[in-house]
Amino acid sequence: MAELTGLARRTFLDLFLPAYNRAHGATYAGEPQEVAHEEWDYCWAGPTRRSPRLLVQHTRAASDEVEERAKRALAGDWAYSQIHEPLLAEGMNGFKLILALRGLPKDKSDRAAMGVALRQMILRGLAVPLAVGERCQLPTFSRGDGVAEITLEGQEPEQSEISVTGPPFHYDAHLIASRAIAALRKKQLRLGGMPTEVVLAIFFDLTSYEDADLDKMRAAFQSERIAFREVWVVSPWQPGARADRAWPV
Repeated sequence: MAELTGLARRTFLDLFLPAYNRAHGATYAGEPQEVAHEEWDYCWAGPTRRSPRLLVQHTRAASDEVEERAKRALAGDWAYSQIHEPLLAEGMNGFKLILALRGLPKDKSDRAAMGVALRQMILRGLAVPLAVGERCQLPTFSRGDGVAEITLEGQEPEQSEISVTGPPFHYDAHLIASRAIAALRKKQLRLGGMPTEVVLAIFFDLTSYEDADLDKMRAAFQSERIAFREVWVVSPWQPGARADRAWPV
């Protein structure tokens, strides 16, 4: 499958590794080794000589063609590509940006224009120095169906953070579980289904999941013959970005 790149990769790693360490009382750290290997995507060296390597295979939650087309219209996907990544490229330092999306234009060109307008508004706001912890609420942006609220917060020099909240698509818990099962089966089929020490992490980049969804996924995994050492699920959606062990429990 396609590799995670850019912000998606960074978000995935920042959510998964701390959660894995907490669950195992481990101290894996740093950037993973990324080599062309058919069984795993990421490899962390053991914290000690006797510690095993942490091998992780990632995959996206299964989706159909309609969902893939809809992905481009998701508020979070738009915000990361139109706001987050361009601002990081500008070298934003010393600020935390909190962007709350309330709506997006339906027309693609209108969405692009909204991105340009928001970036200009934010850059003007970043020109005003803020003390660490001090907040500044920018005027609410509203143009047609596009509505956004922007808050800037001062941070230490050389630090930056961007938090995006929006209304992600949310599916029935049974459907979310079925997507996780489909992703697991597809990955096991490709790898031959033999037992492995690799951890599978399923990335829910098209939708969020909640505690009830996680319970459904865990119940569904119990009836599967799983070759991976563990199965984790990861969602980057704010609020509530999370990583959870779904099997075994």
